[in-house]
Amino acid sequence: LSIQIQLQHGFNVIQGQQKNIAHKPLLHHLVDPYEVLFYSLIFYWCDVLSLSNEYDERFLDRLKTFCFQADKVGALLYAAVGATLLQKLGMQDNKIKRLAVKYKNAPCIHLVDLVPRVEKWERALMALTQINSSETDSNSGAVSVESRMVWLLSLNGNYASIEPREQKIGKSGRWTKGRPVALKRLVNERDSFDYLTDQDNRICNQIEVEYEQSYYNYGRTEHFSLENDALIAAIGHPHVYWANAEKYDTPITINKSEPQLLSEVS
Repeated sequence: LSIQIQLQHGFNVIQGQQKNIAHKPLLHHLVDPYEVLFYSLIFYWCDVLSLSNEYDERFLDRLKTFCFQADKVGALLYAAVGATLLQKLGMQDNKIKRLAVKYKNAPCIHLVDLVPRVEKWERALMALTQINSSETDSNSGAVSVESRMVWLLSLNGNYASIEPREQKIGKSGRWTKGRPVALKRLVNERDSFDYLTDQDNRICNQIEVEYEQSYYNYGRTEHFSLENDALIAAIGHPHVYWANAEKYDTPITINKSEPQLLSEVS
């Protein structure tokens, strides 16, 4: 499989759209150092690598060798990211441990946690939570209906945006796909959304309104938008999902990081 397809499969697993990623057929065919590092990151994010597995261990030994070579030639990014990744996977190797300590303050090691890692047990727990999240009223047999606001994250090149969607949970005990919510309503009718959390309100406070005067000054048109400050307000929100996900049941985390200057000695 191409890197692009494998990356898509990886994100499908992380989003809960795919049960697992077929990684073992690739292990013996990856020989390029940067392909080994790239796929190691994907497999780590999908929680499919284990040092207790013979095939995975051989593959990670290859990454370990490349890390030592990268350190010798001054390839900072490779050595730092690779050693940090191996440490997180629990590799008991004194040389790797020293290498990870050497690069513990390197600005590039944040790449290891660039994508939130969702472990297998967490995905299973999410599925169980969705199944059992609704309670039946013992007297009437009716199921209480709850609502929540989720925020859908879209990436387009270097541009990121979020949009609100209202979900309800009903008789099936699962959250619905939900429906889009007009930003205008979150400005003018916010009190009608009595389930909004404090963080939801902080995001809503970032909605910007622009007015466009119509021809001949007959009225004006309102334009509502959520800009960069809304993304900052969404940091740590528990219900942010990829906009292109089939189901909104596997949240992602928005983290804040400072600008970093990366340099590599040639």
